[in-house]
Parts: sequence; structure tokens; C-alpha cells
Amino acid sequence: MKYVYKSNNLDFLRLVLATAVVFLHLAFLAKTPLTESVSESLHWLSGSAVSTFFIVSGFLIYMSYDRRKTLINYFWGRFLRLYPAYILLILFSSCLYFLVGDGSSVGNYASEIKYFIANAVFLNFLAPTIDGVFSTNPEPFINGSLWTLKIEVMFYCMVPIIYMLLERKYSYLYMLVIYVLSFIYKDFILLHKDTIPMAETLASQLPGQMMYFVSGIFCFKYFDILKRQFSALLIASVILMWLNFYYLQPFVIAVFITLVFISLPNVLSFKKLGDISYGVYIFHFPIIQLFIANGFEFNTVSSYLVLFTTIFVVSTVSWKLVEAPSLRLKNRFF
Repeated sequence: MKYVYKSNNLDFLRLVLATAVVFLHLAFLAKTPLTESVSESLHWLSGSAVSTFFIVSGFLIYMSYDRRKTLINYFWGRFLRLYPAYILLILFSSCLYFLVGDGSSVGNYASEIKYFIANAVFLNFLAPTIDGVFSTNPEPFINGSLWTLKIEVMFYCMVPIIYMLLERKYSYLYMLVIYVLSFIYKDFILLHKDTIPMAETLASQLPGQMMYFVSGIFCFKYFDILKRQFSALLIASVILMWLNFYYLQPFVIAVFITLVFISLPNVLSFKKLGDISYGVYIFHFPIIQLFIANGFEFNTVSSYLVLFTTIFVVSTVSWKLVEAPSLRLKNRFF
């Protein structure tokens, strides 16, 4: 019997991971001694937050496809979860010039239009900035979090093909091949980074992230086995994470997450609050930039409280007014 997801510790985990990314980006954007100190102390978490997100996505998205009514229903559900809040964010970001623009591009809206079009179709790297927006901030980028969504969308599109491959005999061998090929791709790119343009960016794209997605898929497919061997596998995963074997880490982290955040009873209930982790992840970057553009200095604990309160309020509003209502349309039309 395959695992069926209900609201559980994964909601808590995703919120923790999204919050860790906020600390990481705050240090990158604000560049104050306090932000850098806090980020450094949390580097063990924030450094692996994105890859852990991909593991969770592998588990949940494969499960979503496994439970689909139709292929169109699967893609409709993925669209509703990702795009309504996303396009609202992109539309708002495209209008930032009118809020914090420096006046250097009055009457010329080409940069705003380019930003909207490129980011609306997840080609964020084509337009990471808008002329005259955040130009006096330490970094001019509008939203450095969005590069991962392109990878998520590509994975969504690949899942039907992966499913056909893995729902057959010896599926674990196919997963092993995907896992190994992902490492080969990433290591080859990084080994030749002196001769390959944008090597680190290329290494972080989908082929280099499939090791995480497929580890999450493995844990979904063999969830019952993992749960039956809970104690032994939990001890083994903790030891292996501590030993930090490079080629085993994605798989070991996936097993640990499955055992602790899925197998165990809920730590916290997010039913009233809602699943705000996605909102925290996509909205925090421009919120930080807006604070900095308005002279806000992140050098006190109270400044952190104001920032995180703002992020959580915006994310909660997004969930209540945009994301949750959109998801209620999942079984309509298709």
C-alpha cells in the first residue's frame, strides 16, 4: 500500500526551509555584520535548504501524479499550486519602478515589460533586474529565489515520463541510473568550470538536481519498507549524514526526512495558518529589497522581527486570498 499524504510535519519542514533561505538571502542583500553572522551560524541549514526542497518535491509530486485522475488533472493541479501566486508576484515586481524607481528611466517601460515577460514564463535569468529599481541597494536583483521554480516546472513536465519508467520491475535500478547520471553531469560541469561558461549555473540546473528529486521518489515508492525498518534506518541515516559522504548525501537526507517528518506524528498543526511556505519562499526577496531601498538597516533583533512579521503576513494573505482559493478549483473543469 502506497503512502497517502496528509497535512503533517512536511508543512513544518518546508516552512523551516523557506525561513532558512530568508536568512541566507538577507545576509546576501543587506550585508550587515548581524545578517552575515546569523547566516553563517545557520549555514548548515540554509546551505542545504533548496536541495531539501527538491527532495520533498520529488516525494510529493510523484505521489500527486500517482493519485491523478487524468493527465490533464495532474497538470491543472500543478498549475494551480504554483502559478496564481507566482504571476501575482511577477506583476507586482514589474511595477516596483513606480514605488522605488530612481527616476532614470521615466517614460521608458521596456525594462519593466521585459522583466514581466521573461519572468512570467520562468526565464528569470533573462531579466533578473529592472532599470532604476534597487539601483542603490547593495544588490540590484528583484528576486533571486525564482531560479528554482524553473527547475520545479521542468520536473513537473518530466514526471509522466519518469513514472512510466519507474512503475515496472526493477524500478530501483532505473532510479539508481538517474541518480548516478545526475552526479556525472554535475561533476563533469564543475570539473571543467574553467572552460565552460556559467559552469556553476549549469551545474545547478535540472540534470544536476535530479539526484534529489529521485531520492524523494525512492522514499515514496518504498515508504512502507522504510517505515518498517524505522529504528535501524534512522540511526544509519544520522551516522551517514554526520560522516557526510558526498555521493550518498541526497539519498541519506531523503531517508532521514521520510523517517522523521513523514513517519512520526505531527509536531505542529498548520491547518489554521495554512501552507504559507511557498509564499515565504517567493515573496521574501523583494520584501527584503524594499526594506533596504527605504533605508531599513538590519542590525538589530527588532529589525528581524519586523521583517519576518511582514513576510509571514504577506504569505498568509497570499495563502488565504490566492493560493487556497485556486487550489479549490483543482477538481473543476478537468
